[in-house]
This record gives sequence, structure tokens and C-alpha cells, in this order.
Amino acid sequence: MFSRFLLWTLQLRQKTADELKREMEEDVRKDGGSRRRRWT
Repeated sequence: MFSRFLLWTLQLRQKTADELKREMEEDVRKDGGSRRRRWT
């Protein structure tokens, strides 16, 4: 049971990481990368 929970959290973390990356790329495409330059 613990291993199943661990596997679920790992999958969830990977999914959220992929979603965050996709949202960031969409934001950069929207405003031509100005948001990324503002962050750095």
C-alpha cells in the first residue's frame, strides 16, 4: 500500500511538472518571451 501511494505521488508530481512546463511555454509564446526575460 505504501509503495502504491509513493508511485501515485511520483506520477502526480511528474504530471504537475509537465503541466507547469506546458503553461510556461504557452505564456512565452503568447507574449513573445517578454515574461521569461522579466523573470531572469
